[in-house]
Amino acid sequence: MAKSIPTTVVLVALSALLCATTWAESDTPTQAATDWPQWRGPNRDGIAPASPKLLDTWPKEGPPLLWKSDWIPGCQEGGTGSPIVADGKVYLYASAKFPANGGKPYQMITPELLADSGWLANLPDDLAKKIEAAWSDKDRPSTAGWDWLNPELANKPAEMDAFLAKKPDVDTYIKNFIATLKPEEAKQYGDYIKKRLLIDLPRNKWGVPNGLSWDQLTKLNAMRDTVLPSYRQWGHALEKLNLGWFVERAFLRAVTITDTVYCLDAATGKELWHKTFPVDVAVLKDPGVQWWCFGAADFGAVTTGSCSTPAFYKNKLYVAGLMGLYCLNAKDGSTVWQAKGPPEHASPLVSNGVVYNVGVAYDAETGTERWKNPFWDGKHKKYEWTARYTSPLLLASGGKNYVVTTDYREEATSSYCLLDLETGQSQWKQKSPIGVITNLHNDILIAPPMYGGSGTVAYKLTPTGAEKLWKKLVPGSAGHVYQDHLYMPSGAYHCVDLKTGEYNWKKSIGGGVAECSSSVLADGKILTPLGECHQLTKNFGDLTYSLSMIKATPEKYTELGVFNPKMCMMTAPAVANGKLYLRLLDGIVCYDLQEHGVYTDNVAAAKDTVTFNFKQTGGGLSAKDIAAIQITAADGSAKPASARIDGDALIVDVKDAALPFTISAPAGALTGKNGLPSPALTWNESRALKFQKCFDNTIKLTSAQPLQQDGRWSKPEAFEVAGAKVTKVDLDAQGHSVSLITDKTWKVGDAITISYSAYPVEKGEPRREKLTATAAEPQRASATFVKLDESTRGTWKGVYGTEGALIAGDKGVTQAPKCATVELVNKTDAIPWAPNAAEDRYAQKTGEAKDRTVTSWVAPEQFDINIDFTDGKEHQVALYCMAWGKQCELLVEVIDADTRDVLHSLPVKDFIQGKYLVWNIKGQVIVRLSSTIQAEGTVAQASGLFIDPAGKAGN
Repeated sequence: MAKSIPTTVVLVALSALLCATTWAESDTPTQAATDWPQWRGPNRDGIAPASPKLLDTWPKEGPPLLWKSDWIPGCQEGGTGSPIVADGKVYLYASAKFPANGGKPYQMITPELLADSGWLANLPDDLAKKIEAAWSDKDRPSTAGWDWLNPELANKPAEMDAFLAKKPDVDTYIKNFIATLKPEEAKQYGDYIKKRLLIDLPRNKWGVPNGLSWDQLTKLNAMRDTVLPSYRQWGHALEKLNLGWFVERAFLRAVTITDTVYCLDAATGKELWHKTFPVDVAVLKDPGVQWWCFGAADFGAVTTGSCSTPAFYKNKLYVAGLMGLYCLNAKDGSTVWQAKGPPEHASPLVSNGVVYNVGVAYDAETGTERWKNPFWDGKHKKYEWTARYTSPLLLASGGKNYVVTTDYREEATSSYCLLDLETGQSQWKQKSPIGVITNLHNDILIAPPMYGGSGTVAYKLTPTGAEKLWKKLVPGSAGHVYQDHLYMPSGAYHCVDLKTGEYNWKKSIGGGVAECSSSVLADGKILTPLGECHQLTKNFGDLTYSLSMIKATPEKYTELGVFNPKMCMMTAPAVANGKLYLRLLDGIVCYDLQEHGVYTDNVAAAKDTVTFNFKQTGGGLSAKDIAAIQITAADGSAKPASARIDGDALIVDVKDAALPFTISAPAGALTGKNGLPSPALTWNESRALKFQKCFDNTIKLTSAQPLQQDGRWSKPEAFEVAGAKVTKVDLDAQGHSVSLITDKTWKVGDAITISYSAYPVEKGEPRREKLTATAAEPQRASATFVKLDESTRGTWKGVYGTEGALIAGDKGVTQAPKCATVELVNKTDAIPWAPNAAEDRYAQKTGEAKDRTVTSWVAPEQFDINIDFTDGKEHQVALYCMAWGKQCELLVEVIDADTRDVLHSLPVKDFIQGKYLVWNIKGQVIVRLSSTIQAEGTVAQASGLFIDPAGKAGN
């Protein structure tokens, strides 16, 4: 029997071919196809296209650990850049902070720093109290403008006197206080008192005093000369003292900052070389640099520094750091060239001999400047940090390469732009909020705004423009494209159709998905860092992520494993040659992800047989317990399968198996020639369809098991209808119903005979099943508008919902109606920024009457509520619409689900206080809510749906 290759294998091979084609148009790379040579992998999309088979599950402790490197600083000590893997080596950039006193321990609280901050050893207690009272007096004149922690000024009496000459009120205050002291105290401590009372007292915008109290100085003095292994440990020790700007000054004086590049052996983790470049700390004050990664705005967030990822290209390494862009020889780290530039997080893009970095393109060989981004005009420096997050992407079209980048504006007015890679010439601009991680899949740009914002937009790109395909309220990261579906791990896991943006599923998980990190897709699996995105701005706690693995499938969320390697926050995994490379707070680790045992390579279904093709080291299968292989029928009854082994294949006879059936084998039923047992096996691709109804030229069928969305069940050739031709197949989003559009209009009494493929067959004659039915008079949907209720507001109990109530955000206790199936499509649950749940406009939950929900169902443009009344009766349906802001207008339509005719439509305005739209409805309908204001931030929204007997509730 000819063995066929399943769709999944074809797509993986095609993905690898596309990757190779993209490279061939621009470069001849020196690294292997399975390497991870730059930010987000070979194509900058987070996908490992040539991955070997990976483990399907992880034990609790994770996959096998191969090695851990020696100490490499991470997070506060070294930034949050991610590793790359190329040519048998691991490369990493670190914004490294080495202890200024040499060695590894950090000494922050030195006698010199204490003295500069206002401490004086052996100061008498009673005098210390008097000075503290004068320093903390609310009427003390402000000393703003005096740089008290600058030793070049503060330790020079002449400089203090010059400042006081310009501040007579301060000068008088100090002299009057000194005059109250004993002459001997004034003489001995006068200079110290002058210096102490010049230290700022006013609080900064975070409410933290700019100077330190005597009590804080005393506690710090107790830590004098202490050394600790890391700055994070110092953070733990100091964060309770609420020290404000002092910690920034202490930090900058305690360390030497460098741009450092590390090279490790990918097989062993042994360091091969590292290269350091000194950093001028003045760059940390650059106004275009975002505060919490460079500027030390509050002490819980001091200087992670640049967080970019290197790029490997033709045996050279391109690294962006605090002092600009470096080009290094990848073999030994020697400097090829260096170009000065601002600090950044975005990672260099290298192609066709050009490297693009932070608005400037250079010759990759010489470092000569070739062109600048024409939209970076220096007028928006305050907002440049948003662009420094967004790494550029490469669009190949018509034999030319283009850079997809940004125009460096504030988020509200920002745009994506397309620039010619060779010349920098602008092709077009597309206004859009700019996200942290943007993705380009072939010619489709996935553009999420910063931190979710008002929704993700998909654009189809050409050299002449960007066509908007869809905009949906899908937050955060741009994710991965796999088999025509987009997987976006951000705050939660999302799976949407790439072409339409419609949800397949959404899954929230405890602890959250790390938005500012980036996941990896390899072998149909998604590896995602889990953890709070902004840990760094809050404390010095466990600044680490765990890692999850899920299956990339549009049918449902399937978790395959989770473990906690304690990844450095905001870093991303690298997957190369079946191995996983992670950055920790103190080094890099390597895990073995590859499946070395017996595993199923593909499944090939024929008319009467299903063939499972296996792979393993050495090749060849043995049957350890072939009798354990079973075929299970739809009713749950099971019997041994008629099966045989042919080389690396297990062939199961399904000629007499009734649909739908499942083939299964327990773990270890088969053994490879290498002695390793096979994993458990399950195959359930067979389907049994049932006739539902016929109307006009359409036949509607249903399936108890969901039909695949990848084209197997949506092809007209998969179905044959006696006496008619199937011209189109419509499969619903959940795969439970399929509509056959034919070239014949059906009449009541017509006999209908349908033949369909029982399961996908790539080659040869498929197994076909038949079902017969008689065309009956179809039940037409109807909708009659009853009223608009503006008085009930969110207090619906006793008024609506006697047959069922669905409330946004009311998880686990929603009263589902028995008379209908209700499905919300392409919506998300969202909460306004500042809700007041006490307001009666918010809907009551189905439990406690006083408990209200501030959640709404929302979508940027529109979403649907599918309602199918299955009892043939008319029911009252009340839709509760409640807006968060004034700039909201809706068009609500009730649509016949079969004919797509609009049965009723109603515009809705001014519904901040809540309005109920009430109809009597029969049959299967779609209630569609569309936002009619196309402004940024406006959404279609509703808060609840209520079902009652027709004409009863609400009267």
